[in-house]
Amino acid sequence: MSSNSADVASLGDKSWATIHKILDAALDADATQADVLEVGLHAVQFLVESHIVAPPTSRSSEQDERAEPAARIVLRIPSSAADDRERIQALVDDIPADIERRTGFRPQPVTVMPDPELEAPVIAFDDMPMRDTTMDDDDAYAAVTAVYTEVLPELLDREKTAEIVDIARRTSPMVVQELVPNSLSLGQLRQILRNLLAEGVPIRRMSTILNALADNSVYTKDPYALTEHVRAALGREICARFQSPEGAIKAFMLGSDAERAIQNSIQLNETGQVLMLDPNTSHAIHNNLADAIRRHQDKLVVPVIVTPPKIRRHVASMLERNFSQIVVLSHSEIVRGVAVDELDVVGADWFGESVDGTDGQDGDSWLDG
Repeated sequence: MSSNSADVASLGDKSWATIHKILDAALDADATQADVLEVGLHAVQFLVESHIVAPPTSRSSEQDERAEPAARIVLRIPSSAADDRERIQALVDDIPADIERRTGFRPQPVTVMPDPELEAPVIAFDDMPMRDTTMDDDDAYAAVTAVYTEVLPELLDREKTAEIVDIARRTSPMVVQELVPNSLSLGQLRQILRNLLAEGVPIRRMSTILNALADNSVYTKDPYALTEHVRAALGREICARFQSPEGAIKAFMLGSDAERAIQNSIQLNETGQVLMLDPNTSHAIHNNLADAIRRHQDKLVVPVIVTPPKIRRHVASMLERNFSQIVVLSHSEIVRGVAVDELDVVGADWFGESVDGTDGQDGDSWLDG
């Protein structure tokens, strides 16, 4: 090694030692992990740009082939359609941006791949076939968008959550510093955001979301309880999605007997609250709701039911399998100035015949999809 090379190497070693001392001092001063990481990244960037240390070397092509692809949604097309690959790829490349405008979260892009074993296009999520489509552009766009919507919460991993936090830090540095990771871990925040996305609540207003979490994480760390506080803070935006042109929300109300039955059936286990409602009461509520929707379907765009805040998430969980389009709101999300036009009351007693002639489990199958 030449004398000049040895000097550079020595300088690099000393520089790394200095960075370690800076990071240790930051940790001793009780700086947040994010702040410490930012200091280290700036220091490394300076050393690389100054040519004091070499940047990380790129991985070999063999390593790249083994690496997990960034895209988790794949549109597989027959090899006979390979000539259309670039056109189809350009078409679906617009979908993540459209989803971001609607939800506030930009998911991973979709990858179009020819498959010699296919006769028709298939959309796969994590190598699991989700649904078939056609090569018609409108059908392909709609089918891929539908899959994205279905799996959107699962696409929000820790890396994506960290990106969201970094963006929020630019506009709301104080609340981010207070909240993550001092009050909530990145994993807890991720679960809360996933809960919101799962019920179609946009996460665009991150400042509102983070402030609501900072206010309430003092009292609970349960991501599901905190999700309800965030929903209340986003009440005006949530209400706006379901208001009629006159400003009212047409909704079904949960009867007091159903409210009591559900409240009394909430139990605690090692993972938190769970609903242990007896099957007969569950079937009755399902049948009554299906019957109410059938009676008022000419007035509905999306069926909405309003419940007390403490049981909202349990009602939503109970109904989601059989009422795929149902929207469950809590009284705390109905902001001042928004009227609720009560369509019907859904009770816990059933005196008629199941809508589908069975036990009520598929009473509203016409809503699924």
